[in-house]
Amino acid sequence: ETLLASPSNSAMAEKDVAAKLGWHEAYSRRVRIITGVVGLILLFCGVICQWVASSRMSDVPLKLLCKTWAGEDAQNDVDDWNKYKYEYYNHRPHDHTLDLADVAAEFSGFNPGARIPLDQFLESRPSFWCRYLPECLPGTTCKNGRISWVNETWARGGAWVGRPISTEPHWNIAAGTMGFYGNPIRCGDKAKVFKDMLTAIHTTLSGEWTVDPATGAVWNEGAVEGAAREFNNACQRGKGSIGYILGCSPVLASLACVVCACVLFRKDRDSGSCCGSKGCCSPALGANLGQGLAIIAVAMTLIGFWVIAFQVSQEYSQSYGFCGSAPKNLVMKGIYFDGTACADVNTDAEKKTNPLLSFLAGITALYTAGGICNIIATVILLVAINKINESSKLLNFQNLEGRDDDDDDDL
Repeated sequence: ETLLASPSNSAMAEKDVAAKLGWHEAYSRRVRIITGVVGLILLFCGVICQWVASSRMSDVPLKLLCKTWAGEDAQNDVDDWNKYKYEYYNHRPHDHTLDLADVAAEFSGFNPGARIPLDQFLESRPSFWCRYLPECLPGTTCKNGRISWVNETWARGGAWVGRPISTEPHWNIAAGTMGFYGNPIRCGDKAKVFKDMLTAIHTTLSGEWTVDPATGAVWNEGAVEGAAREFNNACQRGKGSIGYILGCSPVLASLACVVCACVLFRKDRDSGSCCGSKGCCSPALGANLGQGLAIIAVAMTLIGFWVIAFQVSQEYSQSYGFCGSAPKNLVMKGIYFDGTACADVNTDAEKKTNPLLSFLAGITALYTAGGICNIIATVILLVAINKINESSKLLNFQNLEGRDDDDDDDL
């Protein structure tokens, strides 16, 4: 005969056990619900913030880069590349056909005779992506807002006759961060410029498709589309590791939020699911699963903090200085006297923050805020989960079978 022989005896035994242990069901349930609701709200807010930030961290619009670098947000299109092609043939021997290696050397290397690997297009200078140049480049002469003469022996960086020069103020690029400028840019925008370049390069001055010198195949619109698609895929693969790390935290936090919500509002004496209180969907199992997911989400959030600090701070922000409060005689065209680029002063000495820096700083702050919300929510949810575990342990304790007196005597 068991200790609990009927429902009335079960309820009385439960009250006796709870009273002896100092456990109050109503109080425990209130604490569980309050902490659970607050934790879920914070967790939801944190997940949203991290989802938005992780999706935008490596998806900066190309127009923002051009606005920062040249003061104008226009990007190169087919017409711009056709002008480049015309000027190339007007100023160079016609016995050499313009090819991708020439374009790569123009935008990725300073040596006119260099042959730069074609995959370096992903890390090309902003002059490859943007229509306007920020200023008249060394080795060139400018007139009426356009380049009028180019010294062909060494002028590089996309300097061709007729290319427009921006008249708007811009922000200087810090030394050593030129390659980073292309990393967070949206792959679709970069692929569009790359496609337009291929269309111009692989057609003659009369608009006919040319023969590839390496393969002997004739270029066409389908080939250009395929090359641009592969370029976009290569760009996406280059960002995959960062996106994976930053995306793991909100995914795990979302799963923890769903699991905790499923077991939060059940009554202490209910099974809470069709599987029964001891089945695969039991409250205790759900609580432990939610606890584990939440702890892992916090760990991935901390790793995400490190990735952002390395990506934005060490490689980028630390290369800039804040010159807004410096004496005017120490700042010249947005550059401090020691050569440090200013983050808050443009070339017209206006106290305006670098747009790209502002965007990345905002995304970093949003991801950090979401991570902090997730950490706080995890701590609060652990309190709610602890109350669920208390209830489960009490029910297991009260359902223990009693032992016969003969068994006690044997002991």
